[in-house]
Amino acid sequence: MYLYSCSRTAVDWYNYEDGAALAKTNGKNMVVYFTADSCDACDQLEENVFQDENVSSILNMDYVPIKINLHEVDSVYYDSSMIDISSFRRICKVPVAPTWEVFDSNEEWLESFHGLKNA
Repeated sequence: MYLYSCSRTAVDWYNYEDGAALAKTNGKNMVVYFTADSCDACDQLEENVFQDENVSSILNMDYVPIKINLHEVDSVYYDSSMIDISSFRRICKVPVAPTWEVFDSNEEWLESFHGLKNA
């Protein structure tokens, strides 16, 4: 399995392909986090939310956390075919980074969260 090496976060991020396979095997929902370079809200999430022990523990234990950097990932294997990231972004209705998408273990969309929200 491939894990994102992201020293700023306590979440064990997977790339989409490995995470989707793990979710299917374990019957867990996936949290797909879309981020981007030079995204201040993304930096805030990674510094203030993903470092939180409660948040990282829930994401790591109850979900399969997947991270997609829109500036680094060119394509993903989704729904039995390789598609470019722009098409995947349209399918997931990702208007901005950060966006969180929740999928079930069969890659069916469940819910979206866009932008940074204050608690």
